[in-house]
Amino acid sequence: MYRIGFSEASPWLAPGTLILLWFLGLVARETVSTTMFVVWMGGSLAWMVLRFALMDHFGERGQMVRPVLNSALLGAWILWYWVAMAPVGDKIGQSIILMGLTVWWTASTSLLAGNPLAFGVLSLFMTTGPLLASVTRHNPFSGSSWLMLFMAAAIGLTYRDRRQAFLAAVEADDSVRQLADEFSLVFDSVRDGVMVSADGVVVRLNPPMGSQLRADAEEVVGRRIEDLLGQGEDELLVAGTTRIDVPRADGSTAVLEITGRVNPTGDRIVWSSRDVTDLVAREAELAAMVAHDDLTGLANRRAMFELLGELHRENKPTAVLAVDIDGFKQINDRYGHAAGDEVLRCVAMRLEGLTGGSGLVARLGGDEFVIVLACPKAVAAGHELATDLVESARCPLPLLGGEIRVTLSVGVSTSDGSVAPDVLLQEADLAMYAAKRAGRDGWRMHEVGGSADPLPKRTARFRAATRA
Repeated sequence: MYRIGFSEASPWLAPGTLILLWFLGLVARETVSTTMFVVWMGGSLAWMVLRFALMDHFGERGQMVRPVLNSALLGAWILWYWVAMAPVGDKIGQSIILMGLTVWWTASTSLLAGNPLAFGVLSLFMTTGPLLASVTRHNPFSGSSWLMLFMAAAIGLTYRDRRQAFLAAVEADDSVRQLADEFSLVFDSVRDGVMVSADGVVVRLNPPMGSQLRADAEEVVGRRIEDLLGQGEDELLVAGTTRIDVPRADGSTAVLEITGRVNPTGDRIVWSSRDVTDLVAREAELAAMVAHDDLTGLANRRAMFELLGELHRENKPTAVLAVDIDGFKQINDRYGHAAGDEVLRCVAMRLEGLTGGSGLVARLGGDEFVIVLACPKAVAAGHELATDLVESARCPLPLLGGEIRVTLSVGVSTSDGSVAPDVLLQEADLAMYAAKRAGRDGWRMHEVGGSADPLPKRTARFRAATRA
């Protein structure tokens, strides 16, 4: 609904009062009849209501038709007065009076509402005119002459006000255009990707965003955010800054760190993103370095204990196999450390091949390996894998253009999930050293249960076996 604020209400009150004074003076001189005054005021009020209704209903289009209504009103008053109401006398003067009143009504309420100087001057004209017309019947400024002077002043002040408004609008347009140019320059120059969406659809993006997606702007503009990023706007906004995998136009996948912000008007969302694909790859490499052995690529001690701790917390049956290469020191002494490293890599590959992905193979250091199996039948699985390991190791390994034969000693310990990881590993080591004392090239089993020996006793046995 259209509401008249204080700045708009004041112009309506002032001209209404002044016009009433003017008509009182004119009626006193019998220049305009009372009937004419009532009809003109009623019609003008009806026009005002119609104009506000059009502005409220049509918005900006209503503003466009307002000049047409003003012109139509002016012409209608003049035509009506000439045909129906004009007495014998100065028809031209009467018409000028009506024209002046209509122009005043329009100018004071529409054009000069924000111009105090123009409003004051016109108020002076409108106040002194009817007073002079009432007091002095033969005032030279009454009637048509006074109205012509008033209309000239109104038109001049209206033109000045319009010109000032036009210049201010031009200056504002220049400022807006300059701000838009600066925004476009910043938008296209930032290194991060920037994208703007409205109602879930991409409406603009800068060159870095196109580079991140490996696509031209024409390929992206018009697409839905959900189709482009794999998640809806609401999900991404709730998540804040998040990393998402985004398919690129060339078929590859980019990892983008993206953040969305709603603009103050609420009709746009600005998305900023960084391509962290290389960073994620480096993070994965570092994580692999932390959890894996550099020489063989197997899991290291840290990764092994993390898995054993997880299995222990979940109370899952587990088998641990401690594997040691027999006579590895002699291989290093005879062939050199480079050959020894090659033997370690070959043995690691065989261990992984025999495990078949059903367990974790880790290198603790030197020629010591550990295999962790998590399965309901841990004892049977440990027996079977230990046998396969010993038999497979007897096959020659390629080394320095020839072959070398190695054997393995394997110790197996099992748990129903109640034994701590370090204890389980110690028991596997004890079983492995027992296999070495038995002549090597074989395996031994050590079952661990709830009634196993206390830790101090097992530790002493472990140290004794190590010294043997």
